[in-house]
Amino acid sequence: MHPYLKLIRPINCFMGCLGVFIGAVVGVGLSVTRYLQDITLEMFIVFIFMAGANSLNDYYDRKTDKINHPDRPIPSGKIKPGTALHFGVGALGLSVILGYFINFTSFFIVCNATLLIFLYELEYKNKGLIGNLIISVLVALIFIYGGAVVLSYKLNIFLAVMAFFATLGREIVKDIQDIKGDVDRFTLPKKIGVPQAGFIAAVMVIIAICISPLPFFSSAFSLLNFDHAVGYQYLIFVLIADLVFINSIATIKINPGEASRLLKIGMAVALIAFLIGAIF
Repeated sequence: MHPYLKLIRPINCFMGCLGVFIGAVVGVGLSVTRYLQDITLEMFIVFIFMAGANSLNDYYDRKTDKINHPDRPIPSGKIKPGTALHFGVGALGLSVILGYFINFTSFFIVCNATLLIFLYELEYKNKGLIGNLIISVLVALIFIYGGAVVLSYKLNIFLAVMAFFATLGREIVKDIQDIKGDVDRFTLPKKIGVPQAGFIAAVMVIIAICISPLPFFSSAFSLLNFDHAVGYQYLIFVLIADLVFINSIATIKINPGEASRLLKIGMAVALIAFLIGAIF
């Protein structure tokens, strides 16, 4: 892979773009076709935002990557640290400027997400739980951002909150998995111990599970005035996601790496559930 492609991690960037599109569809259903131009611009903004964030991540991790990831572009000498820094700052700045041309909400979200990225890299990356919280907020914001372009947020809030708790649980599980190698990070498992951190991760996932059926019941019983309803198709797929989440909880203590993988799968199935619920 070309060094610059390896630096920006295009697969992750495309996943972010997909999250924006799903967020827009969740917001207005099939009416999303009326907003394709702005959605395309938003997806491009998220792509360059994530590319910039990944570049900054490699820049600030360049010393530890000499040991942990010597094949990455900066420690391998294929890209100079200053180049990665300038690219990262430039890409984030461009995403903020382009966000201005969609609407104020989009601009506001991009500005705050950029601030969170710098706070994470400069201050909180190595401080455990607060770093996990920032990453979880950034993941949740992707779906709110998708709703921003179509100016519809009610159903997106459920998706964002669910994504926040599932991501937070997974981030803690990943810290449990990496506890031996995290010599310079004060992660939650290192502070309170693996069993206690595993319990907290499980609670976060359980909260996500409890949130998951609410869009269906809120829609079915008219508890909230959604722009469009979600039917039983959503409930079927989200229950599949919940089963995967439950399986991940049972696996945290035995195999945190497998638990992390299952959480990722569960989140993907949950996205499919929201997408199908929004369409049908």
